[in-house]
Amino acid sequence: MQDWLIDLILQYKYLLIILISIFEGPILMAFSGAFIKLGYLSFWPSFFALMIGDLIADTLWYFVGYFGGMRFIDRFGKYIRINREKIKIVGHFYHR
Repeated sequence: MQDWLIDLILQYKYLLIILISIFEGPILMAFSGAFIKLGYLSFWPSFFALMIGDLIADTLWYFVGYFGGMRFIDRFGKYIRINREKIKIVGHFYHR
């Protein structure tokens, strides 16, 4: 591996945790725990970086649902196997 890449990762490790946890939060939490145990990361900065990344991801998905709603499901639902029928079933479950 290139030395400049290793230096970049070591210098910005908590910022990288935030950015990666936006896309793969739960998997990164497991890896972060292992790196904390090995001494490569500190607990509290890793904890806050993971929480910030998860909060950003949750907020983004909230806005996708709030502003996109059914248009988003109609357009992209086929890629993630969600359709109006499934939304109706889940809605019925929560509104009973």
